[in-house]
Formats: sequence, C-alpha cells, structure tokens
Amino acid sequence: MKRSGQNIHRKGARTSRADYCLPLAVRKAPLIPLAVFLALILPGMVMLMLHGSRFSGESETVSVSVESGGGHINTAPGTTHLISVTSSAAFKSTANPGSAGNTGSSSGLYLFSDAPEAHVSPSGLFVIRYHTAGTHAVYPEDSSGSGIPDFVERAAEYADSSWNYLVGYLGFADPVYPENSPYEIILEKRGESIFGETVVNAGGQTTRTYVHPTFDGFPGNSDPEGNRYGSLKVTVAHELKHASQFAGTGWQGDAGNIHWMELDAIMAENLVFPDVKDYYRHLNSVNSIFRDPKISVPEYPWHITWMIYWAERMGPEFMAGVWDRLATGETMIQAVRNGLQTSGRSWREEVTRNYLWHLASGAYASGTEGFSDRFDYPTPVPSPLTGLLTRVDGAQFNYRPLSAGFHKIVPAESDTGDVILFVMAADSLAGVGVYAYRETGPLADTGSGADQWTSGGSALSMPGYAVGGQLKGPAGFTGADEPGAGSKLVYTPDPFGRLLYNTGLRWEEIDTLGLVTVNTAVSGNRRFHILAGNGNSIERLRYGDATLNGATNQADVSLILMSLTGASAPLAGFQRFTADVSGNGRVSALDASLILQKLAGFTDRYPADLNGNGFGPEYELITAGSTSPFAGLRGNSGEYLSGLVFSLQASETAEDLETELEIMAVNQGGDPFHAVVITLLIPEFYLEVLPDLQAGESFTGGMWSMNVSGDTVTVALAGSGPVVDGKIAGIPLFALKEGVADLAILSVQVDEFTARDITSADASVVINTRPAVGIGPGEELPGTFVLHQNYPNPFNPGTMIRFDLPESGQISLRMYDTAGRLVATPADGFMEAGRHELYLDTSGMPLGSGVYFLVLQKGESRSLIKLSLIK
Repeated sequence: MKRSGQNIHRKGARTSRADYCLPLAVRKAPLIPLAVFLALILPGMVMLMLHGSRFSGESETVSVSVESGGGHINTAPGTTHLISVTSSAAFKSTANPGSAGNTGSSSGLYLFSDAPEAHVSPSGLFVIRYHTAGTHAVYPEDSSGSGIPDFVERAAEYADSSWNYLVGYLGFADPVYPENSPYEIILEKRGESIFGETVVNAGGQTTRTYVHPTFDGFPGNSDPEGNRYGSLKVTVAHELKHASQFAGTGWQGDAGNIHWMELDAIMAENLVFPDVKDYYRHLNSVNSIFRDPKISVPEYPWHITWMIYWAERMGPEFMAGVWDRLATGETMIQAVRNGLQTSGRSWREEVTRNYLWHLASGAYASGTEGFSDRFDYPTPVPSPLTGLLTRVDGAQFNYRPLSAGFHKIVPAESDTGDVILFVMAADSLAGVGVYAYRETGPLADTGSGADQWTSGGSALSMPGYAVGGQLKGPAGFTGADEPGAGSKLVYTPDPFGRLLYNTGLRWEEIDTLGLVTVNTAVSGNRRFHILAGNGNSIERLRYGDATLNGATNQADVSLILMSLTGASAPLAGFQRFTADVSGNGRVSALDASLILQKLAGFTDRYPADLNGNGFGPEYELITAGSTSPFAGLRGNSGEYLSGLVFSLQASETAEDLETELEIMAVNQGGDPFHAVVITLLIPEFYLEVLPDLQAGESFTGGMWSMNVSGDTVTVALAGSGPVVDGKIAGIPLFALKEGVADLAILSVQVDEFTARDITSADASVVINTRPAVGIGPGEELPGTFVLHQNYPNPFNPGTMIRFDLPESGQISLRMYDTAGRLVATPADGFMEAGRHELYLDTSGMPLGSGVYFLVLQKGESRSLIKLSLIK
C-alpha cells in the first residue's frame, strides 16, 4: 500500500525503462521487434466474455478484439462481473510460474469490482477497471479522442512496462499466471491519501491492485510528464511489485515484514521509472540514513537508499535472487548475505560501503563511485571529531545492530604526516569506511548547524578497495585534482576487533577526513573507540592502564581479574587494548600477571610493546597501505599439554559451621605458569561461598577475584612470579544443610592456555547435623548479652546471625522494616546460655530490597543491628 500523507509507499527515481507510447513487446530489451510483435498479435483475437454477475442476476456477453493498442469494454454501471480472458502469451519473456514453460494461451475467471468500464492493456496481461463519474471518476482527459481517458491508457501501458522489466527482464515472480490472468487493476480511491493498495483475493491464492484514479493534490515528483503521471507510474510499479512478492512468497516470513516489503517496492518503482524520483521526499527526514544513520535498518520508507545500494552496486538482478531465497524461508539479511557470498563479496565490507556511499552524497559527493543520484541526495551530517589527533581518550561510540555513525576529522594547519587510524571494536562484525576530501575554500556554515562543502572542491583519489581486510590495488594519491575523484576505502577489523591502518594519505594534503563506523551485526550493540594521528602521535594508549586513568598500578590488575570472573563488565575498546599487554587480542589472567611482573621490576617491557616506550598501538608495525598488523603478536594460546594436575580438597564439617575448600596444583615437569582462571561447581543448596578467598602460598605476590553465580564459582588469580606446587587458593564455605555436597572443577585456563590433564578434580563435603545452642567442652560462657553483626551484609537471600547469651532464658529475635512493621521472627523461645548461630533465609519471604532491623530481646536486655537486603 502506498500513501501520500504518510511515509509508507514511496516511489523511485530516474528515467522510464520503457517508451510508454509503444506496446510492451518493443519497450524493454530483450524485446521482440515491432514487426514480429504485430505479426503475432494481429491474427489473434482476444475474446472477453462478460457474464452477468450471479449477484446481480443480469446476463450479457460482450466480445471485443484486443489488438496491439489494447481492448475496451463497456458494461452496465453498478454491477459486478466475472470476466473470462483468453489471450496469446507468445510475446512474454518468461514462462508464467503458474504454468511452467507455457507459451500457449492462458485463461481464468475473476470477480471484479463494480467499476463499469474496463480496458485491457496492449499485452493482454492486465485489465484496468475504472469509473467515469462519481467519487472514483478517473482524470477525464482524452487527448487522442479514443473515448478512453488518457489516465486509463497510461495505467495499462505502465502496467505492461512494469511487468516487462520486473518479471520479464529481471525475473521476479510473476503475479499474472493462468489463475489470475488478466491481472485486475482497479482505479478507485482507497483513501484520500493512499496512492494504491494490493489485496489478496478470496481463496487466498491471487491478488488484485487498487490505484488512485486522479492523484489530485498528491505530493510532487520529478517526472517529465508531470506529477499526475509520475505518481501513476510509480504506484503501478510499486503495487505490481507487491503482487510479485505475494506470488513468490505468499508474504510469509520476512517477505511479509512490512518494512522489507515496502522498501523493496519503492526500490522496484525506482528501477522501472527512475525519472520520477518520488522517493526523494523521504530522504530529508530526520529518520533517513543521511540524517541519522544510528537508526537500525530496516525502517520504511526512510531507509530506501539502503536498498537502492544493493540494486546499484550488485545490479538489479541481485534483488531477484534475494527474493528467490526469501521464498525458501531465509530472512532478508540471510538472503542478501548469501547472495553476496555467492557473488564473492563480503557482507561486512558491502554493508560498510553502503553507509560510505551515504556519507559521500550531497555536497560531499565526488568521483565516480557512489549512488548514481548522489549529487542530488541530501548532504549527510557527520559529527565533528574535534581534537581527535591530540586527545588521549580518542572518541567512543556505541551503535545498535545494522546502524552506523558518520564522523569527520578536520585537521589543524599544524597537523602533518601520515594519516593513521586506529579503531577498537567489539569484534570483527564491524566496518570502517574512509573518505578523504580536499577543497579550495573553507567549510561554510549553512545556518542549520551542519557544515557544507563549498563549491570548487578538489578530491583526492585512492584507487583500490579492501577484500578480507587486506587492501588490494595501489594505495595513496594519484595526484588527481579533478573534482569528483573520491578517496573511499572500506576496512574490516581483525577477529579481535582491532584495526590499525596507514591510509597512505597525509594530513597536510587533505581538508577533511570522513569516517563511517558500522555495526554490521544483526543483533547486539557494538562499541567503537577511534584514534587518529600520525607516526608521532598515534601511540597514545599506555599499556597496562586498563582503567584509562593515565597510570598503571594494582587497580588495573584488579579490574582485569574482575572482568574475567564476571564480577565487573567485560573490558571493551581501548580498555581491552591497554589490558592486552601480551598482544594476542584477548584479555587474560596472564596480562594481569605481566603487569604485576613489570610493577615488581621483574621485566622492563610488555610483549605487545615492541619499541619499549610503554605506549601503543605500534606505529612501527605498519607501512603505507597496510592494515591489521597484529598477526605477529599472538602470545600463548591454545591448549596447555604439560600434565598439570589440579585438585580440590575439603574436610568434613557440620551445619552452621565454616570449612575451607583448597585448590591444589602440581606441575609435573611442565612449563612454569603465572596465572589461573578456574571455574568450580559448588552446590549452593548445601554450601554458601564466603567472600574471604585467600591466595595460597604457591602464588608470589598474587592478586585474585572471585564471582559466585548460583552453583558456579569463578576464580581468577595472577602472581608476579611463577606458581609453585601446592595450595593456590582457599575458598571459605559455610555449611547450610545436612548432606553430601559434591564439588567439581569445570574448567581451567593456565596463563592463556586451556589446561588439560586435570586429575583428582572432584571432591565431596560431608555436612553433619550440629546443635545450634550451648557451648563446647572447655568453652567459657560469654560475659556479654550481644547480637553480632550479620554476615554477609548486604545479603541475598540468606545471612548468618550470631548472638551471645550469658544466661539461659526466654529470648526473641525479631526482624522489622524501616516503618516498624514486624516482618519475620527467626527465633522465639527458651535458649541455653552460650554462643549461638542461625541462618536467616529470606527466599520465601515477600521482602523487597532495603534496610531492616534485627532485635534480640531477653527480659529487659535488648540488642539491635541493621541489615541490608539486596535483590
């Protein structure tokens, strides 16, 4: 459906794909010459028999000859008719899908609207139903004096032209098959602002199309024949594409996604009638890619140029293959991706280039690459990256799936040297596009807050493009001063999201560097960190400074270890780069150990720091035109095969008491290691993990982090020296319930290796019943009535409560909220003198996060503590 007042069905641009005054068969190659066409069609007579509708009770038969100029039928107004058509199909370029390979005749019966007039298109494929009076009356001009309004004749010709190009030439699914021939186009209003609409007929197997009968008051377009016929052209093509979509896919799956359906139909109308340019109305919207590339694709109609890119870059036949794939159940993105793969193209690079074409449009347009209408498109609004060549923190951006950012760097007059870019992304599902421009004058302010290029600009040319992340073709300037010669290149990061690139340009030779950063993934946000500089300034990131505070210390080690256990968010962007001091692309506990070793003076540089100045990325790694030079910095990765033995040891305990789980390691002649990340299974039903982990004596100068998530406990340890045999860590546990708790090692990473040959991994903790009151043999009675602070605090859902009673007696232990309401009574009764412990479990209580008060009372004695529940 196409509306004028809303951004729903827009239409295309450029010149018509056919001469509208000629029959279909002589309009679009490959076509049959006119003489051949006339020889085929004149001997044939198309008999149209209009039978009185069974609903109206009337009966009549009308016979007309359909020659090369089409046929016309008059029927009684206000009646509904069935029309039977038999016509020669010899002129059709492709076989009807409904009659595979059929080049004979096709016929069928169709229920039409009550439009009293009918006109058959020159090809016989379409019948145009229309009114000459009333609300739905067509535009009446009849310049030929044929008795048929020009509007009707044009609609028939435009339908033939659209079918010929979309179905006959490009190979889209044919909606005109025997059960639906001729295809019915009804010139009626579906609403004052609706261009047209395609609906499913009764039975759900075929469609019909409605088109506005006059287009009076509709938005303007660029068609040489005027707005009225421009609107008619693109509406007929648009709705025929919807009919084709249904014929091929039944509008199922992504083929029924309104965004993809409409964008595809707008693209189709632009292919058939490129001079109309109806879709231009959407390009200046704040939601268009030119104005806001951060909006995820697809959004119709504003993302129409995202679709036009594929037709122009890959050829219009490419989209026919995409719709063939949609018919098999693939999503639109899968269909485009697989089509690109079949064509030997990269999804990441083509999506990035798609957005780069948008940036290089409007006043930024130049060269021979880009949209064919790029000079007419709006000028995009890139965000200026002021001071990016000197800022230590660079620039940071976060993008949703299938979205991008447009940026520009305007170098200062003092900026010289090679143009070098460093980008850190989340992974390789990112793209970076570069567009350099030189002009004769300064940027001028348009008054809208957006910079525009002044006229007379001179572009720089950098031929070549990136394939698989590697630049192909010569890099650098060609010395071209011709306006329109662009410097556009597309790059993709390595598998770890790193891109360090020497463009071969020089800052003193350009006025502006345009950047496109693209999230090519279909799910998940991607964060980008960008540095720009030259050989002297690109190395601005201090190795080991994971906190990015300008210094390297134990706080950086702690942050790295916490990110590995999940106690804090994973490191991203420049944090990930500075933390990866081994240079292998991953952040590991070994990186934490290497920082500790350097802090302790055991080493004077990190493996990633090739020139030893303490900063990166390494300018020495790259030469002009090279990209992603990190291949030689792999560190140790893979599997540790040395016969390393890890084991767990724990002793028997009782309810409401603590015990310790010891993690032991024995290195049976393997290489020394400095860091471990170990994941354990500790059933929370029986045991609570207390936070006071102790690094074992086998770690030298060790630091650690631990994170508990249900039954899974992850521990990361790093030392400044090699680990020796023995206890590497002790985890305090609190026994909750009687039973046997089975413990296990789930995984171990040694330095940056995944360890194998883990033996004696399992252990069990036997938990016996223990009285909760009294004192042990030889213990003295407590001298003070006191309620100790609970542990842990804050807690969720349980916490340990301890209190001392100098004398036996009746006690109460009550829990209140901040409003003074009683919410729980953990204990109430007679208790012996002594030291007492009990476990307060709130998991079954309707309590929210907040502060609560616990009051212990015995006679006149009271003791109170404050506890915090966090859910």
